Amino acid sequence: AQYPENLTVAMELGLLYRSTNPSASEAIFRELGEKSLDDANVIGTVIQYLVLQKRIDDAIIVLEGMSPGAPDSSEIAYAAGIVYHEKGNTEVALQHFGAVSPESRFYQNALVHVAVILYTAKEFDRGIEVLESAMVDLADTDKVGVIPYLSSFYKEKGRIDEAIALIREGIEIAPDNTDLLLELGIIYDRQGKTAEAI
Repeated sequence: AQYPENLTVAMELGLLYRSTNPSASEAIFRELGEKSLDDANVIGTVIQYLVLQKRIDDAIIVLEGMSPGAPDSSEIAYAAGIVYHEKGNTEVALQHFGAVSPESRFYQNALVHVAVILYTAKEFDRGIEVLESAMVDLADTDKVGVIPYLSSFYKEKGRIDEAIALIREGIEIAPDNTDLLLELGIIYDRQGKTAEAI
């Protein structure tokens, strides 16, 4: 089958061929995967076009079909994580988010998704383990985006001093970060340390 240049037409054609011409369907999806390596709009189009229409199962089929064309693609892994999370399959979503490379522009976002999933599931020890491990790979500016999540896990485990130290580390990196300043103030206020809270 000839691969159409229009991405939405290619996706629809690949989905249509699944039952009538599976090898053509596979070829279209594989080519979409290959194309995604050079064109960041491919994955964005999949997400916007299918997920916004609530066609989650179709989005999964397309993304899984694209993987052979770009087997180590962090972008496909990240998009698949979002789609599986949307579907409610959090363990598979976590696997996909875990496949996002620390070098990827989506790495910090993947960590945030992991943190939200684990926090919602009350898997605080696992959240601490994942985020502490990931902090090693992050640039200081990227750490600031993860610190509130890791500090939340610390607080849930009663590790308040570690949460405070972590937030202070984030404030040293980004002294104007109002979220971190507010969080530190809230912790101090709850401890009755009004002077520090202000």
